[in-house]
Amino acid sequence: MSNAFVALVESPSADDLMDGRTEGKSLCSALELAAIPHSYRLAVTSDTLSKCLQSQLLEISREKQKLPILHISAHGNANGIGLADGTYVSWVQLRTLIAWLNVEMNGNLLICMSSCGGAGAGAMAFHTDEEPPYWKLIGNVGDVIWSDSSVGFTAFYHNLFKYGDVDLAYNAMCIASGNHDFRCYDGHEIKSNWANSMQTTNSNALSGQNFS
Repeated sequence: MSNAFVALVESPSADDLMDGRTEGKSLCSALELAAIPHSYRLAVTSDTLSKCLQSQLLEISREKQKLPILHISAHGNANGIGLADGTYVSWVQLRTLIAWLNVEMNGNLLICMSSCGGAGAGAMAFHTDEEPPYWKLIGNVGDVIWSDSSVGFTAFYHNLFKYGDVDLAYNAMCIASGNHDFRCYDGHEIKSNWANSMQTTNSNALSGQNFS
């Protein structure tokens, strides 16, 4: 993983900010200790989130001359994430924000969602557009506590940058965190299955039509 860096984008709740509780900053300390290249951006509003995921991410990637692994830390549920100012961002909206990156990386983007219900972001591959989906997505299907998420992703990145194997790193994070609700999804497989499902549904609908 010598050509990659972890691009952390964090949006804590107002209470998290008040209490100084930021998972992203904690993870940055672990990445620094392990000499893993990374960047950190705080996104409070939808406007700053857009800048973090677009112009700033492009600028940082060019500066480091490395490809980003996108890590988003926020509160959320199976349908999306919430920002510090209370704005809700659905998976459809998030997919729109990072569509350029999926294209730029030719469908090789690794996304890590550190949020409750973050595995729901797998739905960003539910489309039949020509644009490529993400490559892999790591997220939790349940209400994950910050300690499990922090320990899990620390183990994930340590093993990923040491061995360069996503599956090995994923297994290590589940063991280290003691949380087996983390999931590792293949975006291209999900998109293919979704497209086939939609094609079958449309074909069945047409076969039931009476055109006489």
